[in-house]
Amino acid sequence: MWWQPEARVLVLPRPETPSPALPMPARQQENQHQELAGVRAYRPGDPQQRLAWRQIARHDGEHLYSKHFQDSGGSQGALLFDLASLPVTLEPEARLSRLAAWVLQAERAGLPYGLRLDGLSIQPGLGPRHQESCLRALAEAP
Repeated sequence: MWWQPEARVLVLPRPETPSPALPMPARQQENQHQELAGVRAYRPGDPQQRLAWRQIARHDGEHLYSKHFQDSGGSQGALLFDLASLPVTLEPEARLSRLAAWVLQAERAGLPYGLRLDGLSIQPGLGPRHQESCLRALAEAP
């Protein structure tokens, strides 16, 4: 005799580790003209090329700082994670794992992101609810 609970279980894709770098935002791909918007505290995952060496040296190397850029239009493009843009050589589960890793990575970095799956599009946003919506969509993807 087997017992089956009435509750449904949602299984989220396991994030790919290590995951490749986040894809560049769509607007930044079209317009590579970026200007320095400021300097902020270093966050894990910031590219080494963006380390602000002058600020680091001024603080005797105690703290790390990263340069923050925005496009010359003044509005930074959001990341759009599209299942169709991933290599078809990846297994379906691996593609979902990569998207899950990117969602978590973008959220940690404070970068607005959206998600596009076969018949579903989630507009760019940030925050715990947005992250949950994206991960739920990945878990329910066919």
